[in-house]
Amino acid sequence: MYILSIHSVIPSSKDPSQLAGKMYLEMAEQDFSDLFERNEMRRLSKLIKNGIGCGLRVLKNSNQHKIDAIITGTGKGSISKIEQFLSDIDTYKETALNPSIFIQSTHNTINGQIALKTGSNTYNVTHVNQGMTLSNVLSDAELFLLQHPDALILVGVFEENTEFNIEIHNSAGLSGIESDGSYQIKWGERVTFFIFSGKSTPGKVKITSSKTYTNFNDSNHWESLIKDIKLDTSKINNTAFLLGHNNAIELNSYYVDIIKYLNESKIPFKGFKEVTGEHDTAGGYAIDLANQILTNEVTFNEMFQTENVQKIIIINHFKDYMCHVLTLELAD
Repeated sequence: MYILSIHSVIPSSKDPSQLAGKMYLEMAEQDFSDLFERNEMRRLSKLIKNGIGCGLRVLKNSNQHKIDAIITGTGKGSISKIEQFLSDIDTYKETALNPSIFIQSTHNTINGQIALKTGSNTYNVTHVNQGMTLSNVLSDAELFLLQHPDALILVGVFEENTEFNIEIHNSAGLSGIESDGSYQIKWGERVTFFIFSGKSTPGKVKITSSKTYTNFNDSNHWESLIKDIKLDTSKINNTAFLLGHNNAIELNSYYVDIIKYLNESKIPFKGFKEVTGEHDTAGGYAIDLANQILTNEVTFNEMFQTENVQKIIIINHFKDYMCHVLTLELAD
């Protein structure tokens, strides 16, 4: 699959001084006023507005007016509207509920609104599968392009967080605890949309492989992952890695063998969740970042202190049950 265009909405700041008192990295609100009617903007939640706007923006930036499929994925959907709707059910005893809140609480709202705005009546699906979501979305897109080689697909992944959702993570022991009582995991939210094509496109980035490892904490599966990575990097020089570790605990438990191998082999690597925080589809931004590096939108020296990166391998885990490995290269 070839990436023709990408647009992301990421947290507005990762500066610790600007995050004091915040439980997660909050997504910025971009200006999409040229894509919406003014009265629409007031009614939409941050995620829905950013999701629809991001999808429409990537279409506008690439001058694509007709798409053959819309495929998206999310682990949790519009959590703020889900919480609001459930709260209203209790408050109003299941009467006089606001239909707008319910509509925005459904996971496929963004797909539907993009389809309405673009006049698309083609294949349209939203995948919801926690940390497996991005892998499912890419597999679906690849299968569609195999069946329709000339197609253009709008693909997106999006997540939202709330303080209540973070409290659930914390109480479930998913955030880890530092010695001073603070939490180790940095949570976040983000929207990323792509346009994919199955046609060879010189100068564009190609996703050459996507593989998911389950039972991530099983030593046999982990050894298999390491073996695959060693075989892969031996095939080409000028390879760099983007890793999905979120803190020192994950770095030392999930990624210690990979980092040992990369250091011994002098292969550059960098974590990407310092920008997005942890969430179900964080790997979507890693694809965006890899695309920027391979197409020189972000300089090699800026990211890796090395030049001539021709291939990027993304390794991202979710909790302790899966790991997703993606390989991207610049098409000749």
